[in-house]
Amino acid sequence: MLVGEAGPNGGVPGGEESTMSVNVHVAFPCQEGRGPELVEFMRTAALGARKAPGNEGIEVFTDADDPDMVIHLQTWTDRAAREAYIATLVESGAMEQVSAFLAGPLQSTYLDPTDI
Repeated sequence: MLVGEAGPNGGVPGGEESTMSVNVHVAFPCQEGRGPELVEFMRTAALGARKAPGNEGIEVFTDADDPDMVIHLQTWTDRAAREAYIATLVESGAMEQVSAFLAGPLQSTYLDPTDI
C-alpha cells in the first residue's frame, strides 16, 4: 500500500483482502534513430493492448535524454493476464516486428509498490 492510500475495506484490520493490480515497466532500447518509428508502430499496437483481457492501462514514454529508449508502464489485473497477452503477441508475429526496431533485448520488470 502506498502512503495516503486506504487499505482493504478502507483500512479496517481483519477485513477482506483486496487484489492488487500488477505494474510492469518495459524498456525498449531502439536502434539509433528508430525510437520515434517504434512509437508510431506502437500507436496501433497499444490499441490492441488496451483492449486485451486484464489490461487496466498502458502508457508509452520516451526517455527525455534518449529518444531511442521507449518505455511502457503497464497495469494488469494480474501477471497471468499480461503473460497471456504476450503469448498472443509472440504467436501473431508482433514481437518479431517490434524486435526489428531494437538494438538489444527489451527488459520487462514487474514492480511491487513500496510503502515509504
